[in-house]
Amino acid sequence: PSGKLISGVIYTPGNSERIFPDPNDQSSYNFVYTGGIYGLRKVDYVLKGFQKLLEVYPNSVLQFIGSQLQNESLFSIDSDTLKKIEIHPFTKDLDPFYRNATALIDIDADTENDVFLSSKISNYLMINRIIISETSINSPSQLLFKGINSIIQCEHNGDKVFMAMKRAIEMKETVSFDDRKSVIELFKLENIVNK
Repeated sequence: PSGKLISGVIYTPGNSERIFPDPNDQSSYNFVYTGGIYGLRKVDYVLKGFQKLLEVYPNSVLQFIGSQLQNESLFSIDSDTLKKIEIHPFTKDLDPFYRNATALIDIDADTENDVFLSSKISNYLMINRIIISETSINSPSQLLFKGINSIIQCEHNGDKVFMAMKRAIEMKETVSFDDRKSVIELFKLENIVNK
């Protein structure tokens, strides 16, 4: 070794791009989280934000697919809000949930100086739905997706999550997903292999 090290970031590859038509069911605004909830990836702020959202958009639904929510997280939620939260078991076919989603929720670890991207973000990027990224300041998510309008970033804070959800509803008819094309390239399998 000559002392020169070459380093770079190799992203977890995502699936191919999937374009779904607008949701069939326009009667509700669906916010979808897929995967597990564990460690520093907590649902507390999403639940608080969603509870506040229902005051403005009572026809909203929060769906967790493949998640187990701890009872402590649900204790502070009122019964009317609980009726609007759906918890679905693990499934390999997430397309029906993606198809009817208003926005997909990504939760990064609630810690300073986080160095990881969540594994689901590479799949979310490929779907023509708004992404709400709950993340920390200077996180990889914040730096990588900065300035991408179709990815709404917010801090780990119930009020900020509420504002992100509200913004997703307000922009859902006009959002363009072309702004994430360059980032999608980073997650394409063939580009990762070439790198």
